[in-house]
Amino acid sequence: MTTDLATDIMVSLRHATAGPHARLEQALGLLKGVPDRSRFIVFLERLYGFHSRLEPALLRQSACAAFFQPRQRLGLLESDLIALGCADSRLRALPHCAEAFGLVQSDAAATGIMYVLEGATLGGHVINRSLAGLPWMPAEGLRSLDPHGAETGAQWRAFGAFARDMQAQTGSEPILRGAEACFALLADWLRPAFRS
Repeated sequence: MTTDLATDIMVSLRHATAGPHARLEQALGLLKGVPDRSRFIVFLERLYGFHSRLEPALLRQSACAAFFQPRQRLGLLESDLIALGCADSRLRALPHCAEAFGLVQSDAAATGIMYVLEGATLGGHVINRSLAGLPWMPAEGLRSLDPHGAETGAQWRAFGAFARDMQAQTGSEPILRGAEACFALLADWLRPAFRS
């Protein structure tokens, strides 16, 4: 597969991450059946620990910071965990993924990483709907899974435009490497939340 400017970066990203994405989705099992509350909380806690180190690194990248700033999810994850009954003391004691900070080496790598995060909102939109009405779910749903709500499609298209602009500046390879590295680390970090 060609990964130069002749190939749309969103197509290249989808192909490059299809395998890791499918494996992670299957291991988590969140789109198949109703997840157990305690395991789902572990999933959100692990995401919280991942975002706590990744988001500050993304905000340090000059070209990505302004685009990513309104897309941060750390505060939403914290609010959702509290709504699910996690005490402040538990939140403060959660482990953080120190390696996530090191993923962000450039604006191009950050763009690949944001592809993973933005793609997660597409799945999160579906998961949030499937969980609606469960007795342990907050009545308003989980904002961290579905931060864009009705604007999910529009926000995905906006990210595509941003990624294409970055591709024109940097080429495809560093963007693809960023996405692949993010998937690899995220899969390893989320392992405690995998379906047994």
